[in-house]
Parts: sequence; C-alpha cells; structure tokens
Amino acid sequence: MTMIKSYVRWTALAGLWLMAAAGARGQEAVRMSQAGEQAAVARQQAARTFGYYNLQVGPTAWNFDAGTAIIGNDNILYANANKEADVIFRPEFDAHGILPVSGVNTLTLGLGAGYSIYAAHPQYDGPFLAPGSELSFDVYSGNLWINLHDRFSVQDNTVIEPTYGGAGYYELLQNTLGVSFVWDLDRLLLKWGFDYNIYKPLSGNLLLSDGATEIFSASGSYELRRRLRAGLEAGGGFLSYTAATANTSNTGTVTGTGDFTQWSAGPFTEWSLTEHISLKAGVGYTVTAPTESTQIGNTLEGVYFRASLSHQLNRYLQYGLSGGRTISFNPYGGAMDVYYAGLSASWETSRRTSLSASFDYQNGTTGYWGNAGVGAYPFDWYAPSIGAWWMVTSRLTANLRYGYYLRGGSTYNYDANVATLNLRYRF
Repeated sequence: MTMIKSYVRWTALAGLWLMAAAGARGQEAVRMSQAGEQAAVARQQAARTFGYYNLQVGPTAWNFDAGTAIIGNDNILYANANKEADVIFRPEFDAHGILPVSGVNTLTLGLGAGYSIYAAHPQYDGPFLAPGSELSFDVYSGNLWINLHDRFSVQDNTVIEPTYGGAGYYELLQNTLGVSFVWDLDRLLLKWGFDYNIYKPLSGNLLLSDGATEIFSASGSYELRRRLRAGLEAGGGFLSYTAATANTSNTGTVTGTGDFTQWSAGPFTEWSLTEHISLKAGVGYTVTAPTESTQIGNTLEGVYFRASLSHQLNRYLQYGLSGGRTISFNPYGGAMDVYYAGLSASWETSRRTSLSASFDYQNGTTGYWGNAGVGAYPFDWYAPSIGAWWMVTSRLTANLRYGYYLRGGSTYNYDANVATLNLRYRF
C-alpha cells in the first residue's frame, strides 16, 4: 500500500510537471525582463561594481550593513485582555555576497540575523533570521535562466500576523528549497518552478504545527502587443502537518496529523497602460482537500483573484492599490480564506527625505484541521500606518513608522499601537 501511495504521489507530481512545462510560480512568479547571456553579463557587471559591493575577498565581493530597530508596542501578545506593553530592541547585521562562477553564472548569499531584546519581558528574548535570507545560484544558457535557491528565516511574534492573535511568544522556522526556470522566447515567456517548504515552531505557547509543502507551479504568457502580456498559470502539490498540542481558553486541546492536496489554475495579465501606470491581474480556481476520505477535514475550494495598480504621478509622488482573494495554508495546520485590500503612497519631499502612508484591510476565515474537529474563525483586520524616511548621512538612514492594528471577529481579537524607529548603517 505504501508503494502504491508513493507511486500515485510521484505520478501526480510528474503530471503537474508536464502540465507546467512552461515556467514558474503563478502567484509568486519569477520576474525577469530578459534572459540570455547579454542580460546576464550586464547584471553581473552591475553586481560586481563597488557601488554596491564594497569589499573584495579573493574572487568574492561583499556588502555589509548593520542597524537596530527600536519598537514601542502597547500589546506585545496581541491579546484582547491583559495587555502587556514593552520596548523591544532588535539589533541586526546583514551581509550580501557574490561569487562569479563563470562569465554569466553567479552564486549569491543574503543573510540578515539579529536578536530581539525585551526591556520588560526578558523571557521573550531570542534570535531571528530576517525574511529574505537566502543562498541562490543563477545559471544562464542562451535564452534560458535557471535559479536554484534555499530561502530561510526564523520569525518571532514581533512580526504581526493578521490571521491570528493572542499569540503569546513564539519562534517559527521556515526553509524553502527550490528551483525555477525562465525560458524567454521573445514574445513568449515560459516559467516553471518547484519549492519544498518546511516550517517548524521552535518555542512558544501558540498553537502552531510542524508542516511541509511540495509545490509545483507554472505559467506561460504571450506579449499581445507592446506593454500588454497575458497568459495562463497553474500550480499544485501536497501539504502535510502534525498539529501541536495546546490548551487555550479559545480552542481547547487540538492534536492530529493531516495530508492534503492543493491545486489552482487560471489566466492572468500584465499591462503597462502608460510609462507611469501599470496594472496586474489574475483570476482562477483553487482546491485544497484531505487525501484520505476518513480523515477529519473539509475540502476548501473557490475562486481566487488579485489585482494591483501602481501609478507614478510625478518624480515625487507615487501610489499603489491592490486587492483580491487568497485561499492558502496557515501555520495552525488548516486553511484560510481571506479577502484583502490595500492602499500605499509615498512622497519624496527632498533628495534626503520622504513620507509614506498605507492602509491594509483583510476579511476572512482561518481555522485548523485536527482530531478534535474542524475549527473556523472569521475575522476583520485593519492596519493604517504612516512613516518618514531620512538619509542622515551617505551611509546612515533613519526610518520612523507608526501603525495601528485592529483585529475583530469571533475570537483572537486585539488592538495594538506600534511605533518603530529603524536605524541602518551601510559600511
């Protein structure tokens, strides 16, 4: 039986690969204006200049920067009752390196690491690895671009997650190992990718689960005319998790394991209406379902969609609008169905200063699948924020931001005021 299930799994994956012979991820598609040796050489020459990489060690070039974020938060646990306030210091060091393997192929490393220090709650102190940390290898051959990557992060509850609250303290490790292909055939652009992602809670009292995903994705698009491209995207794979055991006033005890399949497909378009206005949109159908008919859990399916508009009004002002619906997996070991909308704007007041503002809204349902049953929690989440950026010197920048976060729903409600001062020094 095990051999049969394994054969079915990998036969299904092979089918997805054949269906996807075109390209990369649908919702996180790799973006590249050109592929080929000429573009690769130009990219390599720019990367090797000391305008960005300012330290050469043997055949490698490096750039380093360091800084600290000072965060004032009046509700560090994002809980409705028994609010606890604190000031958090997050010193961080970042390194970016490049190793030219040949004239057009490069190995790059990006690493951001730091430590969270709580002034009043030292029990929550801990290290973190910033999202965006990765080891990446680019291979170019004619009009084909291949990227091999390993992306990793360790996040804690200073990162606000709209789909749940009352988190207490937690640390969550995520690692994504994958490959993507981009094949540029002039007006036809084909993409294909595979990612194996694992996530594991390292500490904390939040009801998180160990989990893994194996996801194939593909897209093919055609340039109908200048600045207008349309195509099809598809993705699918397997999800699995082992739920944590926890006792909370809201959920009781939840334990269990689960294996699920997920797939999605639909058309998309990318349209630059003018030199300063661009529109991206996509729509399709997605299904997430348990693999065993006797397993507790419901099939979640529906139409996903997304749209975004960006507009550069002039050299100083720009704004963006976005919205859509997403159905995906969440760290509880279940699925979430979320409608979202966002508005952001920035104003370059001078060469050394700028102002920004944003408003994000989410409405949806998040839940879990487990032996205790199926839980579903509707919620609304609001997040207005304002910020200011200042280039203090040619190497030192300061970013000040204030955000208000309000979550309402059947459970895990909270509101929080968060002010952050981020100082960054580039060596």
